[in-house]
Amino acid sequence: MENKTVFIRDNFMSAGETEITDAEGQVVGLLDLQSAFTSSVRVLDQDGRLQVTGGFRFFSNRWTVSGPNGEERGTVRMKMSLWNKRFVYETSAKTYIITSPAFSRNYEIHDELEAPAASFERVSGMFSSGAYRVENSGKLPTAEWIAVVMGVHNIQKRNNHAASSTT
Repeated sequence: MENKTVFIRDNFMSAGETEITDAEGQVVGLLDLQSAFTSSVRVLDQDGRLQVTGGFRFFSNRWTVSGPNGEERGTVRMKMSLWNKRFVYETSAKTYIITSPAFSRNYEIHDELEAPAASFERVSGMFSSGAYRVENSGKLPTAEWIAVVMGVHNIQKRNNHAASSTT
């Protein structure tokens, strides 16, 4: 699944499998949205082999990305920012900064030296399930970036739900 550009999407109930497709619409893998209650995901290649998993830590707003054998690859967390959306993906080797202007659907991912690592864009409507175009610059495997994107998506969903339940 080392395509440079892939498309992923969430389901209405955030459960079940959805296809990961390339720019030509060919299926290159599966995104297994494990449960509407846990927000956990598994990224599978086109042969159904597990590539990475992602999910929230217990009682935490940090999204953990793990390899197929359960080894932790990194964590995604939100950083406070007044003028843009800002997240951090921390691995043992590098830190990646994920930013987007306040009302934009485009996200840029750079390493700590500000070199581009990946980008993604929300391509779905405001009231529909999340769908994203993910472009990989080759710094990490595409499957790992997919888990990171789903982490950002789920952190935002969790924050939006918390904000709406307090009003």
